[in-house]
Amino acid sequence: MIIANLLLLFSRRKAFLLFTLIAFHSFAFTQNAHKITGTITDRQNQPLSAVTIKVKGENGSAVTDVDGRYSITSLTSKAILEISYVGFKSIEEAVNGRNVINLSLDANAAKLSEVIVVGYGSQSRATVTTSISKLDNKVLENIPYTNITNAMEGTLPGVRVQSTTGQPGAAARVIIRGGTSINNPNTGGPLYVVDGIQRNDVNDLSSEDIESLQVLKDAASTSIYGSRASNGVVIITTKSGKAGRTVVNYSYDLTVGKVGKAYDIVNARDHIYYSRLAIQSSLTNGYITQAAATARLTGANSVGTGNDLTKNTAFTTQYLTSDNKYKLDQGWESMPDPLDPAKNIIFKDTRWDDVLFQTAISHNHHISVSGGSEKATFNTAVGYMESQGTTITTKYKRLTLNLNGSLQVRNNISVYGRILYSNSTSNTTGLVDQLIFLRTAGLPRTAKYTFEDGTLAPGQQQGNGNPAYHLPNQNNQSGNEITNYTVGGKWSIIKGLSFDPMLSLFRVNAGDRRFQPSYQNGPGPGALVTTRVASNTTFRTDQYQADAILTYATDFGEHHLEAKTGLSYFERTLNTFTATGQGASTDLIPTLNASSTYSGVSNTISTLKLPGYIGRVNYDYMQKYLLTVNARFDGSSNLGLKNRWGFFPGVSAGWVLNKEKFWNVFPENFMTVKLRASYGENGNIGANGLL
Repeated sequence: MIIANLLLLFSRRKAFLLFTLIAFHSFAFTQNAHKITGTITDRQNQPLSAVTIKVKGENGSAVTDVDGRYSITSLTSKAILEISYVGFKSIEEAVNGRNVINLSLDANAAKLSEVIVVGYGSQSRATVTTSISKLDNKVLENIPYTNITNAMEGTLPGVRVQSTTGQPGAAARVIIRGGTSINNPNTGGPLYVVDGIQRNDVNDLSSEDIESLQVLKDAASTSIYGSRASNGVVIITTKSGKAGRTVVNYSYDLTVGKVGKAYDIVNARDHIYYSRLAIQSSLTNGYITQAAATARLTGANSVGTGNDLTKNTAFTTQYLTSDNKYKLDQGWESMPDPLDPAKNIIFKDTRWDDVLFQTAISHNHHISVSGGSEKATFNTAVGYMESQGTTITTKYKRLTLNLNGSLQVRNNISVYGRILYSNSTSNTTGLVDQLIFLRTAGLPRTAKYTFEDGTLAPGQQQGNGNPAYHLPNQNNQSGNEITNYTVGGKWSIIKGLSFDPMLSLFRVNAGDRRFQPSYQNGPGPGALVTTRVASNTTFRTDQYQADAILTYATDFGEHHLEAKTGLSYFERTLNTFTATGQGASTDLIPTLNASSTYSGVSNTISTLKLPGYIGRVNYDYMQKYLLTVNARFDGSSNLGLKNRWGFFPGVSAGWVLNKEKFWNVFPENFMTVKLRASYGENGNIGANGLL
């Protein structure tokens, strides 16, 4: 008992001692806490709101209000404040016992030193004299695009982007500063250059793999690509490894899509009411005969009363009888006949836009591992996307791989390799848009969705029918496999002089298979169509590209000069095979071998060769007076011997006014003003190698 009391007394004293220490620490903190207040402004003395203020090495932070005011407490009067704000330079400020600290922030000039990718190289934004727009990478972070062309919509000046279809994975129409195609101004798409590889499109490229996207818009900037650049150039650089610790990133996006606004279609009740009155009015005014009016009012049509509950009629409208009144308990409606109120018409109202469209769910996974040292870097990224379209039965799947690495072989020699791979499949409606979207909107809401036995009704016909019947009754699938192998290097021969060779193989294997099983082209046994049309198309692209670029850069005094010259060779072979047939005896075999007759077979093989000689000179004096001269001497194998070669020059100049002495009348960093002028010439062979 004595021992127990001693232990209890000891534990109480220990607790009292602990409480005393805690209280003393709290008192010490209260005594040493240092409160700082102040205002944050820009150099024009305008208050900045939402500026973040932190105490270096401590937890907690403060944010300025709309008047730029802040208040923060530090543990010591000798703390250091860290101030940061988007678009302005971050600073650190020692407290040094002060209680009031007012600060002014400088605008961030990093934008001017930003590196812009141009044809066969890069330039500082400060010295660029041509029209180039760069996509803000935050656009790519917000939405997992099924096609990267949609990311340019509304985000780049001078670039018109239109989504021409709701099919997931489909490319948007991209027109840069107006189309120049002699066939159609809306079909002159740009040339795409991905990691230096020229492509007709950027289909199946994952947005998570993109490091930067730039658009060359004027002829002076695109002339270095010669005969394929008349519609502008989109340059994309994908992500690669960086020296430092190994970084693993995983991201997942869940996206829900809905139709923004559907057609405002008259409901079934109003359709019946006004249509029957209109028929009677047409008869009264002599526009139609009595026989025609009777046929429309009593026939098996959208407002006629001659429909029944069998599979022989396409619409639900009929007079209410003792045999069909039970349909009112199954969601059907009734209304007095506007021509004979003593009789009631029953009908089923179906919103066809609710049938045609769905809530689209998309899943996007992406994982990457990158890192390396000063001698070698690596990057591996795998992505998988599965996206539904807002139209029933449409969907898109894509698997991507980005594998690259670099190695410093010697102090002046480095090599790199890159593999880009994608495999995608797409389920489409199989019918032209006007058959599905336009005519479905015209299908009266009195049409049958299902027959009495619960099977789906076809509607009036395939071109104006029930989408729930016709769209699933299509066997259409397209696939696309793209592989890009690239090897290259850099040899620093002497100070200022370097040689950059690159070789690549770009290969596309694509296919499109379609089969139309037998279907009801309207109600009744006589409307069964058993043609069973089948088609199969395969596309094969083999593209080879070789570039050898020599660059020399030097500074003399406050003058900077960069000269670039080299060779570029491009060769592409397209192989297309198409076959169509019909008359299969069963719906179970969707391939062409089941067809009894073949209606067409076509095979085309074409080769395009484009050798070119390029040159560019960049000059600037104090980054104030700027001059760029581009040139390309291009040849094309698909032109006549007398017109096979063309010369495409481009010249641009700039003057940075705010670097002149007379600009000192304005406050520091008041404004950046650059005057530019440019002239260039492009060919019009087209990005696809066609005029």
